[in-house]
Amino acid sequence: MTRTFDHLTFGDVLAHRAAADGDRPFLTYADPLEPHAIRTWTYAGCAADVAVLRALLEELGVGPGDRVVLHMENAPAFVIALLAITSTGAIAVPTIAQYTAEELGYVVEHSEAAAVVTNLRHQSMAERVAAGASVPPPVVCGTTVTNGRRRARRAATALPDDGPPGQRTALMMYTSGTTGRPKGVMLSHAACLSAGATTRAETALTPSDRSYCVLPLFHVNAMCFQLMPALLTGSQLVIGPVFSARGYWPVVAEYGITVGNLTAGPLRILLGAPPGPDEAAAASSMRLMMYALPLDRDEIRAIETRFGVAVSMAWGLTESAACGTRTPVHLDPRHDWQSIGTVSPGWELRVVGDDGAEVAPGGVGELVIRGPSTMTGYFKDPPATAEVLDGDGWLRTGDLGRVDGGYVYFLDRRKDVIKVKGENVGAGEVERVLLEHPLVEECAAVGVPDPILGERLLAFVVLSAGAAPGPAAEDDALREHCARRLAPFKVPSRIVPVPELPRTSIGKIRKAGLRDLARALA
Repeated sequence: MTRTFDHLTFGDVLAHRAAADGDRPFLTYADPLEPHAIRTWTYAGCAADVAVLRALLEELGVGPGDRVVLHMENAPAFVIALLAITSTGAIAVPTIAQYTAEELGYVVEHSEAAAVVTNLRHQSMAERVAAGASVPPPVVCGTTVTNGRRRARRAATALPDDGPPGQRTALMMYTSGTTGRPKGVMLSHAACLSAGATTRAETALTPSDRSYCVLPLFHVNAMCFQLMPALLTGSQLVIGPVFSARGYWPVVAEYGITVGNLTAGPLRILLGAPPGPDEAAAASSMRLMMYALPLDRDEIRAIETRFGVAVSMAWGLTESAACGTRTPVHLDPRHDWQSIGTVSPGWELRVVGDDGAEVAPGGVGELVIRGPSTMTGYFKDPPATAEVLDGDGWLRTGDLGRVDGGYVYFLDRRKDVIKVKGENVGAGEVERVLLEHPLVEECAAVGVPDPILGERLLAFVVLSAGAAPGPAAEDDALREHCARRLAPFKVPSRIVPVPELPRTSIGKIRKAGLRDLARALA
């Protein structure tokens, strides 16, 4: 498949912006809880800082094909580090900022990382992880901390580099699936830029727009729905560290934000909060709110009426660089929460049965998509790649749905993935950690609907023979065990001992029954 960006890299686009729009503001850091921490980078200023960090990385021996783990929260430094890493020809591996040392260490080891770039907040943990993985001391943004010498290149699994520059891998993003360990999704420069161009077209983004980014940049949502479109358009990206209900509208009002991007939970929090003095000013500038995860029709109407802003829902996967479908902007009638919009430009969608054949029109099946920002594959995992990506570029999403009148409807997940606060949590990963505890004989993790979190994570456990009674103590002990090994959003909100797990006639755990029980307990 020929793609528009096959011969362009992130660095090419930044160089163009620095030359053509050097004085235009690109990145602004706005922390509503620390108003004095505000600073803005122009496109030329960003390019200059990228060049400095690139030179440092190259001095340390980072080069084409190396993997460099990027571990920090939202900040302009994240963007500068991302662009510096990829400008060396290396592959940036953004990681979830809430990772434990064990989770970060797995990514460093599995990706065969040559280096780690972090910030002061995570320096200590990154140093321990790097030392344990025989990786040089981390580069700490905002300081002069380096290892001060060149190093020998680590032996690492090589990736193809003989195609057009844009087809080379730019990002490796680890995503939770149904198995016990996250998989490294390889996305090329062209894939990410194509995803940004799709969003730019669908949202009619212009150089005069200002987008407010509070979703994490280490995920494809903010990466491909906000960073890439801004870079391609020459518009301004205002970055906040996290979503703040108290601070959201003041930042929108102060900077004249025109485009927002949230998940359903934060939007419900904003709707539930009493009107503040900045809402009216914010409504005068914001024209569009992008969102992910479902809202019902009453919530959509309430957002549009109260905040005076159009809303547009998008659906996609890390494996598709977040692309797939989007609710058309300014198009009535609105659809209920099950509609995830129409197929994005340049993309194709089919609904298939278990045999891979297309179902009858209007029938329910797995949503399978194909488009210009599809992943190259999973790093070091050809079998897993072959399970979801065929030779013609069709990607099996693991989501069940149907198409009616050109609109796509999401119905359920086939994959055993729980969505907590917009984060994918593989049930298998949680279950693997629980099974490491001597108290646990069997376990199963499920999600139950939650209006703010999206889903709440519960785990059911069968305790080992001879385990002493005391459910409350066991729940605390098992949750502490999980907290030492998993990021906070992966820790079950409740762990429920049961005599046995319900099973099907062939012995598989019947999670539908556990979900019913979990809803009853909620």
